[in-house]
This record gives sequence, C-alpha cells and structure tokens, in this order.
Amino acid sequence: MSWLESLSEISRAIIQNLRAPDRPAKILVSQLVEAAEKIVPSRFLDRKSADINTVSRLHAPRPFESSNRHFRSAVILEPGKAFGLADALECPALDQICSSRTSGVITLDIRKITCLSASKGPLARSETLDDFAVAECQREIGPATAAQLEANLRYYGVRLASPFRGDGDRLEAVAWSGGTICWPNHDGSHHFAAARYIAGVMNHSVPITASLTSYWISHDAIAMFADEFATWVMPDRADTWSLIRMIHQYGVRIGIAGMPLPYRNDLLILLPRRASGVAEIAAIIASFHATPFSSFTDKWLEQQRRAVENMPMWFADSDT
Repeated sequence: MSWLESLSEISRAIIQNLRAPDRPAKILVSQLVEAAEKIVPSRFLDRKSADINTVSRLHAPRPFESSNRHFRSAVILEPGKAFGLADALECPALDQICSSRTSGVITLDIRKITCLSASKGPLARSETLDDFAVAECQREIGPATAAQLEANLRYYGVRLASPFRGDGDRLEAVAWSGGTICWPNHDGSHHFAAARYIAGVMNHSVPITASLTSYWISHDAIAMFADEFATWVMPDRADTWSLIRMIHQYGVRIGIAGMPLPYRNDLLILLPRRASGVAEIAAIIASFHATPFSSFTDKWLEQQRRAVENMPMWFADSDT
C-alpha cells in the first residue's frame, strides 16, 4: 500500500467521525496530522507549495510574465458527482478580482518593455530580457551597431515597432507586479530582445507607439473572495490532486483554479467557508504546508499601490 493509500484510509476513518459529538474535531485533525508526519515522505511535508519568498520575484517580473492570461476561472467540484470538469460548477468570484481598461495609444522607449509572452527560446531560464538576449540572441545582436538595431526592428515578427502595418499590436501594463510593461507577442522575441539590448548598449532611444491595456486587481473583490472562500496555494502535482480527490470523495465542496504567472505550476484551492466540515478540512490542508493565498494578494496589492502612485494615468480606475 502506498503512502497516499495509507493516508487516505486514515483520513476516511477520521473524517467519518467528524460529526461524532464525543470526538472533538480538533483531536481528530491532530490525529491526521500526526499520522501524516509518520507516513508522508518528508519532501512533501517540508516543501511549501509556493514558498512565499518567491513572491518577491514580482518586484522584477521575469521576462516571460504577461497578463494576457492572468487569473483563470475557478470551478467547484460538487459532492456526490463525478470527479472532473464535466460536472463541475463555474465559480465567478475569482473572475471579479482582475479588471482591465484600454486607455488609447501611448509612446514609450523600447527599454521600458521588460516582459514578453511567447518565444521559441527558453525565456523562463532568464531573469531579464537582457539576460535572454545575451544567452539566446547572439546571432541577432551581432555587432551592436545602429544598422544591426534597425535590421532587428525591421524583422516582420517585431510588428510592435512597425505600427503602420496595421497589425493591431498592443502593450499591457500590469499594476500588481509594480507597473510592469509587457508585450503580448506572438513572434519576434529574439529580434525584439536583441534590438532592445543593442539600444541599451548604445544608449539609443527607440520610441514604441502602441495601444495600452492596463490590468489591476481589486482590493474589494479580493476581500469579498476571501470572505466567501478559504484559499491556499499548492503545487500542481499528483499528491495534491490525490488530496483534492480525497476531500471530494468525503462529501466536501472544493474549488480549483490556476495561478497567474509566474506560478503556473501551482493550484489555487478553494473551500466555501459556509459549507459543513470546512474548519476540519482546512486544518488538514494546512497540515500539508499549503501557502495561504492571502500571502500572494497582500504582496500584489502593495506593489499595485506603488504602481498607482507612480503611474496614475494608467491605473486611474483601480480601487487600490
């Protein structure tokens, strides 16, 4: 019997006794935690799903971070129904967290754009676009000259630098990462990164003109979401899904959603606060060292507050 099967057997016995008047829930939960510490491999208990120290990455967002897929919709798995999306209910509360507004055309320097959304190269390995250019774009950089800069900007995939083509490219400003400017590109990552790098080396200004869409998260919506759900972040892997399936099998409503970049390898777990048995199940989830979602939203709201102060014209509708 695997450790997951053993833990499932123990959990089944404990959860079946949750409603027994002579068996306080606190004692039952402590029994599960004690059992988990004995049979669950330490690598699962010692690792926090998304260590809160990594939230500091958003101070200097990685170059692959883009807001065009910010928060993905959540679903609620109903007890007594099949485990899967076919019988899941939509959860609109998460959709209200993020808002956006297109504010018209702006012009800014190419060096202000620090994030892309797509590349054939390994963007995720680089901390900045300059790092990506140095590691992956040496052919495009060539000799760092004005002619090479112009050649990269003329590349057909760098449509952002050629608005007269009418391709409809746009920029995105992401408030909760501190006002990061992203280009949600579909092509041209190497030539754009190389052009941006050469412009920096030459201290040469390259004006970029495009429409701007601003994204921000709502303080009020997050507060309402937290009032409705208890939430944690856990890694998107087999043991987490086994825990979710176990909770669902025992008749508890549980929600699942994807996390925004750069946390796409993690899941957002939701428990409706007003459902029966939530306090006991919440203690079980916490025993697996899940990270409270509020640890992320608190950091994002603080970074957004600074972005709104520094760039009020882009985030005028934010309630921060």
